[in-house]
Amino acid sequence: MKRHIYFLLIVTITGCGSPATKQPASLTGAYSMLSQTFGGNALDTTYTQHKQLKIYAGNYMMYVRLSPADSLSAFGIGTYTADTSRLIENIIYSAADTIEINSLYSDTINIAKTAIGFEQAVPKIKSDKGDISLTEEYESVGTAATSPLDGCWKQVSGYSVTGTDTVRWTDVQYKAFYAGNFAIGNVQTARNNITHAGISYGTFVMDGNTVRETITASTWAALNGQSFEVAITFKGPDAFTQTIIQKDGTKEVLFYERMGKKA
Repeated sequence: MKRHIYFLLIVTITGCGSPATKQPASLTGAYSMLSQTFGGNALDTTYTQHKQLKIYAGNYMMYVRLSPADSLSAFGIGTYTADTSRLIENIIYSAADTIEINSLYSDTINIAKTAIGFEQAVPKIKSDKGDISLTEEYESVGTAATSPLDGCWKQVSGYSVTGTDTVRWTDVQYKAFYAGNFAIGNVQTARNNITHAGISYGTFVMDGNTVRETITASTWAALNGQSFEVAITFKGPDAFTQTIIQKDGTKEVLFYERMGKKA
């Protein structure tokens, strides 16, 4: 039952119509989910074990989700607008477990600022149990730190080198940085052509051209609590290359472009 409810959260939230125009509200920052509450049709359940981070940076946003019990992972990236009571997220790309969604879809969500972050609510979600509601509470985990990496990025190419062997990366990967937090979402295709979504998120510190990323939560449990030194080379403000040397000596080189980069 828990897996099914969580899957509903990922793929069946739909827009509720266009809100009236109000003064914009700033959601810029990084937020960690504290709880999810589902209600309706004899369903009244609150979950606190699911992991989710949302980053709002400039006009773009990214969310990453993880159910630690079964490593079911999901992420999405897109643009957003917000006023004092509603948030519209226009998701450009998303993935959940073995499902990819390449078409644009929008969610309209009721929001309310709280003393520690914000609360978002979707009053009507279609499910096999009928219409249910969903309320999520978020805590701000952002810092005052800024960096040239702040924003949302798409991996455009990459490769790894182990000994004399070079392997080109074909994964889909997005990355977001803001307020001392980062999120990664990627999709790998297995030999049977089935895709699998994976996520990691945590905190980062940038010192010159080196970024130290510390993972708080990951699809791959062995990465939790691990820190990685990442060498960064910028090509203007809207493109960068990251290089990581793994413990076994493998070198990974990934190339990223900023989402919504200037022409």
